[in-house]
Amino acid sequence: MDFSFNDDQEAIKTLARRIFSDHVTAETQEKSALDGGWDPHLWQLLADSELLGLGLPETVGGAGLGIMELCILLEQAGAAAAPIPLWSTLMLGAYPIAAFGDQAQQAEWLPGLLRGEYFISGAFSSGAPLRVENKGGMYRLSGIRDGIAMGHVAKRVVIPTPEGVFLVDPTCDQITHEMQVGTNGMPYARLTMNGVLGEWLTGPEAIPLMEDTAQVGLCALILGLAQKALRLTAQYTTERHQFGQPIATFQAVSQRAGDAYIDVESIRLPLWRAAWMLSEKRDARREVAVAALFAADGSHRVVCAAQHLHGGMGFVCDYPLHRYFLWAKQMEFLAGGASSTLARLGEMVAGDGR
Repeated sequence: MDFSFNDDQEAIKTLARRIFSDHVTAETQEKSALDGGWDPHLWQLLADSELLGLGLPETVGGAGLGIMELCILLEQAGAAAAPIPLWSTLMLGAYPIAAFGDQAQQAEWLPGLLRGEYFISGAFSSGAPLRVENKGGMYRLSGIRDGIAMGHVAKRVVIPTPEGVFLVDPTCDQITHEMQVGTNGMPYARLTMNGVLGEWLTGPEAIPLMEDTAQVGLCALILGLAQKALRLTAQYTTERHQFGQPIATFQAVSQRAGDAYIDVESIRLPLWRAAWMLSEKRDARREVAVAALFAADGSHRVVCAAQHLHGGMGFVCDYPLHRYFLWAKQMEFLAGGASSTLARLGEMVAGDGR
């Protein structure tokens, strides 16, 4: 199995890396933290570079590409700890509409998204079951969902339920929202729905694929975060001297960094295997669970090792490492956490006998 990127994928990786490295600096990160927790200028740069439309159909102006290309973009976003709702918009919002929406829905909601004019988010977080009432083909949703990225300003939110998947307008009168702030500093919202009208998107049979796709995208973001935290650590331990030599030459330091490198590579292989299988439309339930397990478990060890090897510098807010720790911890639990993911994987193995 060859996971080498083709020329188009390498071009996407190069372009994304250049945009993030040129624009995401300590100054822009600080400004974003003061201006609502996200960077609208960076978002528009991605739109102008046509990167927001990578996975959208060509009929609405997108590139018509797939999961692999989206994961390449998300990995680079993670490497920059970019303060934008990229994963939630592309994987929780845009992907379900592009994959399961009809032509009218795609034409209505996707063109403005790829131009950067608005967000479409998703409510895939667990919580109390939502109540769905079907009155003559009109669906009304009631209940609460937490942690909706940009939920206070999103144009639509994709909400899966046991009865089906719906699009709702989070700004309508039947929804109240409370602002929340993520561990990574990004703005989120708690949506309380009271009989809000839901626009039918697709049946509940599509939800497992939506969740697998979102999970793989999250693993790509985690990979970018972990490998950049490791690179920062390699740079710091090479430049930091004690007893007249770089601390990277000390056995305890080099062994801890070596273990972190193994963890990063252990995140990488399951991620690309799962992404490739999804792109080939194969059953990837187990592969996605394995990728999520290694991403949650490995990233935890990597960022903890990075902070340990940085000493006090790892906690200084003027130094970039703390952002990677905060982002990685939030993404780890969004991925399900290692223990719950391992339990889910065990149930799969026991259930199918493989």
